[in-house]
Amino acid sequence: MREGGEMRRFLVLYNPGSGTDSGRAIAERFKEIVKGDNASHHVYLHSFDEKTDKEPLREKAEANQIDTLVIVGGDGTIRHVVQTFRDCLANYKIGLLPGGTVNNFMRSLDLPLDIGEASRVILGDETQAVDYGVVNGEVLISTLTIGILADTAADITQKEKQKYGPFLFVKRFIDLLRKRKRYNLNVVTDETTWHGKSQLLSINMTHSVGGFTRYDRLARPDDGILHMTIMPKLNIWELIRYSPKILQGRLYDLPQIEYLTARSVRITAQEINVGTRIDGDPSMDLPVEMEVIPRGLQILIKK
Repeated sequence: MREGGEMRRFLVLYNPGSGTDSGRAIAERFKEIVKGDNASHHVYLHSFDEKTDKEPLREKAEANQIDTLVIVGGDGTIRHVVQTFRDCLANYKIGLLPGGTVNNFMRSLDLPLDIGEASRVILGDETQAVDYGVVNGEVLISTLTIGILADTAADITQKEKQKYGPFLFVKRFIDLLRKRKRYNLNVVTDETTWHGKSQLLSINMTHSVGGFTRYDRLARPDDGILHMTIMPKLNIWELIRYSPKILQGRLYDLPQIEYLTARSVRITAQEINVGTRIDGDPSMDLPVEMEVIPRGLQILIKK
């Protein structure tokens, strides 16, 4: 609660098809909690997905003098909301309620995955400025992958994600690992270049990838840097051998791993139709150009 019990105006954006398909129920629960905290607060609910007409939504937020956008959904939903309000993000604080399958971005900020606790974090009004990225003009808030991770998830449907969770990803990852498929990539950053064949390239904005919160111990959500991990050749036995370092978030210490940091990057491939995956969803093919927007989001966090 703000000092003096100042009235707040929330626009709750929920994705009815995200995660466990309970977006509306989560939004209604948040509204109950807010009204129980202070009846003078205003809470507006609005269904949202990537097909939502963006301009009327921005107009609604402005007309109702919204000060806080509350997003119910996973990383993909968060990304689309940030994309929608990108030109006016400075006007809003952003609260997050868990409605996705993995909720990687929330985990990276150590936000609670319980609806009641997450709601109280939003009411607490404590913020942290965090980075986001822009890829070919589209927002990225967590992770971009190329190669085996993107290919692993390419044919997995939302229903399969909900039913089988991470076990399906692991099975398909191992199946693709056996095929040893690699792409000829050219990576040009504002500081250096790298060229070669790679089975996996990941760019992460935080230390967490796919819900694994210790993926990269060097990365922070507010450091203004893109963290790139390039794995030219993966071997299941080497992954097992170096699992202690992996579990410590020290992928960059593994032999043959290329670890780059940058504020901008361009990635191309010799092959055609090399896909990417952004924030857990299939996205554009290469080439891509990406830059970081330092501390462009005001996220409500625990005190």
